Amino acid sequence: MLSQVVNENKSVEILYVQDALCGWCYGLAPVIEQIRAHYKDDVLTLTPVHGGLWPGKRAKKMDHALVSHLRNGMPKVTEYTGQVFGDDFKKNIVDNPQFLYDTEPAARAAIIVRSLSPDNELAFIKDIQIAFFVNGLDTNKLETFLSIVSQYGIDEGEFEKSYSSKQSKDETQNDFVRCASWGISAFPSLLLKTNGKINMISAGSCSLDHIINIVDQALGLK
Repeated sequence: MLSQVVNENKSVEILYVQDALCGWCYGLAPVIEQIRAHYKDDVLTLTPVHGGLWPGKRAKKMDHALVSHLRNGMPKVTEYTGQVFGDDFKKNIVDNPQFLYDTEPAARAAIIVRSLSPDNELAFIKDIQIAFFVNGLDTNKLETFLSIVSQYGIDEGEFEKSYSSKQSKDETQNDFVRCASWGISAFPSLLLKTNGKINMISAGSCSLDHIINIVDQALGLK
């Protein structure tokens, strides 16, 4: 087994700095799943950190500039990663001038899942991305998240209570601040934390082979 040849004196963690509503983060989702499958939890930890693309006061209206940004970006993400954007995303989100692109609610929802069912945070982020980028659901609405959480055994009432709490909002801001303290300006970014030291793996989308090569070196496998 891979875990048997890893230097047991090393503590290795990948910090996955992302925003669930970032198109390139959606594009990287299959690679994130492959990383988890390749290393397993007993070899290293893959920890999501919510960067805050356009949260709260920095939320963007669906104006001409944003529509152009999204329409130009979607085919590039698909070409590079194979991830496809659904027609409902284009119709309900991109072509909807009333939609406010606020990434804070989705980050907050994921952080609540981190608290209530921590092993499912990454899976929940993926579910948000499918709900948004494929099915075109409104991530400013609590109902969008409630339609997902029950499959993880999370009580909807408990989730709803946490969603409106000051604590969950503060914890979300803490993730944003943590990301900013690292000087991260591109999503997704992958950081490698080894024995307390943090180094960049990649800023922006990257290949699985690139990630494995760097992580394997840190694990003493190369």
